[in-house]
Amino acid sequence: MSEEDDEFYELICFMATSARGLIDEPKYYSIGRMIDSLQRLLEILEKKDIERYQEIRENIESKNFYEMDEERLKEDLDEIIKMLLDEAD
Repeated sequence: MSEEDDEFYELICFMATSARGLIDEPKYYSIGRMIDSLQRLLEILEKKDIERYQEIRENIESKNFYEMDEERLKEDLDEIIKMLLDEAD
């Protein structure tokens, strides 16, 4: 398996085990798990010299989505979505 395949395999395994874990974990963890998956995917893209998402990844890394109150969580997720939409323009 190539290094690239390994990274995607690890991400896929993380997502599958996260989905399984969420059955027994608090509902609130699902948001953090999704953000962790997004961050990992963005890291893989950067290694492929696709750096257009670097600012978004850094934004994600600067926050702890597992410990935010709901209002702050909504604001930060809206900010990430806006950054992604701006990237599409």
